Amino acid sequence: MLNTTVYIDSPTSLGGGSYSFSMYVNPASKAKYLNVGDVVKDSVNNEYEVVSFSGVFADGNVVTVSFITSDTLPAIDSDYNSIWYTPGQLNFRTEVNTDGTIASQLLFDAQNYEYTASVSWNASQQANKAVVGDRIVDASGFEYEITFLDPVLRFNANIRIKEVEKIGQPPTAGSATLYRPMGSYGLYQGAALSAPVLAKVRNRDNAILENNLGGGSAPTADRFIKIGVNNSGETIPANRLVSRLANGSLVIADSDSASGQQPFAVTQEEILDGASGEVLLMGPNAEGALTGLGFTTGDSIYLSEDASFTNDANSFTGEDDSIIKVGIADCASGIASGVATDLILLREVILRP
Repeated sequence: MLNTTVYIDSPTSLGGGSYSFSMYVNPASKAKYLNVGDVVKDSVNNEYEVVSFSGVFADGNVVTVSFITSDTLPAIDSDYNSIWYTPGQLNFRTEVNTDGTIASQLLFDAQNYEYTASVSWNASQQANKAVVGDRIVDASGFEYEITFLDPVLRFNANIRIKEVEKIGQPPTAGSATLYRPMGSYGLYQGAALSAPVLAKVRNRDNAILENNLGGGSAPTADRFIKIGVNNSGETIPANRLVSRLANGSLVIADSDSASGQQPFAVTQEEILDGASGEVLLMGPNAEGALTGLGFTTGDSIYLSEDASFTNDANSFTGEDDSIIKVGIADCASGIASGVATDLILLREVILRP
């Protein structure tokens, strides 16, 4: 089990460095995953190895432990300031990890995709460790980076957060997770993930691990693989050309269909309707190249007369203009959106004078 917040009640010494206490797990549904050999760290950083418990462990049941760091009675904790984890797992000692709530948000700086937000967290000890740069995942699965945190009031005052994927998506009020990205990889370390977060976060993490950890090189995104979302109403088989619908979801490419005439990738696996999957792009993905430029996913993008981008092939006025297509506008990996942020590079000379 990755880091899970718990609290300890009614600790009792059994002698010989062994103790028992009632343990409450947040969320309670995770309690059943407790195993002998797992570790509980109390609110003052004493660690204890789980020795025994009755049946399938449930929230609030009694667990027997033996000390690891010091032979002392576990500290009572009524605010989920203690931690339970399984030794040996990647990121098993997260510095910051707690669930909570986004109460409200207000746009602060549109050009930087930044918002003020009122938030609260279940485990105050974890939240008190948070710093600028830590991440929040909202109820819709979007990630936000903390850009301002009052050094005195902390989360008792409004904070500022900015979108990690800059697509103009305000934070959704409701349940949220606060966590610290791991090292230079930014791996998710929080609680159970909803379907949107799975597409946005875990698919990203898997690609990072597969492409970089095994090779021992510094992490760089695979520019030819993206996560696409299939909301087309049908299963898309593996090894099929796909285009984008206007809402950014995948559709099987078809030269006889208006929505299918802009193939940009080949599916690497079968993708069920409503699911996400990997697609191999026809050209490298320039992530964020079109952010804020107002293009729609699926637009053909051309080199403009002012050395930037245009999606209007009829905008060229000079007799010496070349019409050069440079690629296809695309939404960010792991989402279905009509807002284009990325450019899939596909150079094609349409006309030369």
